[in-house]
Amino acid sequence: HLADLGMAAVCGLFAGMFATVITAAVYWVEDHFNKLPLHWMWWPAIGALAVGIGGLIEPRALGVGYDVIGQLITGKLVGIAILFFMIAKSLMWVVYLGSGTSGGVLAPLLALGAGLGGLEAIVFPEPHLLWPLLGMCAILAGMMRMPFTAIMFALELTHDASALPALLVACIIAYGTSVFLMKRSILTEKVARRGFSIFREYSVNRLELTAVKDVMSTEITTIPGDLTLREAANGYFGRDQQYRAYPVLDARRAVLGVLTRQEIARLSETDPGGERRLSELMTAEPVVAFPDESCQSIAIRAAVEKLDRIPVVDAGTRALLGLVTRYDLLKPYMQYHEDERLRERGFRDHEQPR
Repeated sequence: HLADLGMAAVCGLFAGMFATVITAAVYWVEDHFNKLPLHWMWWPAIGALAVGIGGLIEPRALGVGYDVIGQLITGKLVGIAILFFMIAKSLMWVVYLGSGTSGGVLAPLLALGAGLGGLEAIVFPEPHLLWPLLGMCAILAGMMRMPFTAIMFALELTHDASALPALLVACIIAYGTSVFLMKRSILTEKVARRGFSIFREYSVNRLELTAVKDVMSTEITTIPGDLTLREAANGYFGRDQQYRAYPVLDARRAVLGVLTRQEIARLSETDPGGERRLSELMTAEPVVAFPDESCQSIAIRAAVEKLDRIPVVDAGTRALLGLVTRYDLLKPYMQYHEDERLRERGFRDHEQPR
């Protein structure tokens, strides 16, 4: 029913907000532990003390919480008992995680989510046993930023596909609320605090999706392999030099290598007079790319080999097809930003009054 989907959206909203608050609380406690005038080895002891006190007040909050999850889903734990469990479990979990104690995230989140759904079941319409399941999966989606995993988890747990629409709504709303309110998830926040740059969880690697043949340069000046080293140096690296490097080809247009000023200096050690042909001097296997390879793999290859440009050859004949440079490898992102700029300009033009 549409009313149930509306309530599922509300459930997802509450789960996303709860995920935001409890994540902020964990790192707020961690920041205050860092300010304590005590050695860090004492922090887990303080966290253990908080867990012990909480366990004395609310024994159900101890342990991983699978038994409590079962009671919540089957409706055996209701009313004020859920509220006490939620408060105790939240405080205990926040303090011991903030103290640096090793502990799990998944099981406590499931227990807290089921508790949140149990509280919602008091005011939400029947079936009352649906809401603990939605709360459990929605808080998982919101806090760990994995909505589809949470949905599949619920389906595997219940084998009930009739709950799929409500699960989809609750988990997507929880995820969206979390993304809107929190810059990072509870898992990536700690990594970011250590100084590492965190990318968006869902982003497209355009280098991986783009083939070399789509960005390579095909209008290339090449050097015949039957030229001597002196002829190549005088003819292509003199006063009228146009490019920093030139592919060297044999009679079948197969690539022998790439000639640069540094390569000329290296070959001159073998042939000081420069009388030998390039085909005789350039005998090492050249570093090449193939047209169907991804730009990502070529970027890695260029970095490993310390190369500015790599010839693109046919896989069978090794004939030259093009040349890919570092500038060419930026083309997928340049095209993406140009498309975005044109799209934004189109939106602005459309919004202007006529």
